[in-house]
Amino acid sequence: MNIISSDLVAAVKSIAPQRVAVAYIGKEWSDLIDTTTLKEIIVSPTLGSNPRAIVEVAKLLGWENVHFLNELHSKLYIGKKQLILGSANLSANGFGLNTQHEACVMLADSGALADANALFEIYKAEAQHQYHDMNSKLEQVDRLQAEWNLARVHGLLKKSGDACLTAMSNNQLFSQYDSDCDGLVYVAWYMSSGDYDYTEKVSEAVQHDIVSEIHLAADDQAPINQWVLSWAVTNKGYASKKIKPELLFIHEKIMHGVTDTDYEQLCYQRASLNTPPKPFDETDPLFIDCFRRVMDQDRFEELRGHIGEDVWYICNYKALTKEFLKELQEEYQRQSRR
Repeated sequence: MNIISSDLVAAVKSIAPQRVAVAYIGKEWSDLIDTTTLKEIIVSPTLGSNPRAIVEVAKLLGWENVHFLNELHSKLYIGKKQLILGSANLSANGFGLNTQHEACVMLADSGALADANALFEIYKAEAQHQYHDMNSKLEQVDRLQAEWNLARVHGLLKKSGDACLTAMSNNQLFSQYDSDCDGLVYVAWYMSSGDYDYTEKVSEAVQHDIVSEIHLAADDQAPINQWVLSWAVTNKGYASKKIKPELLFIHEKIMHGVTDTDYEQLCYQRASLNTPPKPFDETDPLFIDCFRRVMDQDRFEELRGHIGEDVWYICNYKALTKEFLKELQEEYQRQSRR
């Protein structure tokens, strides 16, 4: 048995881990282990784990080999002939690359390896019970993204190290946006000619603090702590050529906050609160042109609302929104090459 308290990166890489079980995974995960030998991983999909890192490892291994166990706190790195266990999460902090002191032990006897693999199987079975398929894992990643966004809003995450949510900046081009890694951006239309007032539930202080807003049906599921691309629809049901789409971050909601017929749920961004980096630059002229072109396609008619018909719900079109963003990105890339 060897006790390791320095150069954990070299030690972990030396055993070529095939299975990893850690509480948290950070954005530097792929620099810390040999990714060519990794076959399976178990992580806790809670606030200490970086959602972008989780998606990246899933793209490498496949979602069937990435398992979520909420209560996991162990740190196991299991190779073919050796294993390492101790205090090291799969992150820069966990490997002691910042200011934290970490210690692990390296074991090489067959009995310890057998016990570690048996424990991994126990964790894996429990994880598969908690999150039984890819969709349940993706839904948890979305929830985790919202938790990270909320933590950023309240200044609870550092701007470096493991707590750096993504490599995004507010001028990131749409071609660099990845809805899986950067989080889904919801898409919501509005009528520019709409006539409404705030209700008594919205104080004057809040009214003065609102940067931008959208109105949803009272029983719709508001995307709190997430980004929404708000855009104007014409009376004929197409994207406005005069009004540009705008990203807003939904900090809060007020039920029955506006007198907007059928859409009385007020969702808004506040000037007094922090916002995470924008997922992409929506002011890019090429993006705006491509947005209008793709949104007006027949296949995305449902995203343009039902003017004068049924009440529209943003929560009903998550899958179609993902299809729209994918087609929009492909169109953006096509136009960029011209």
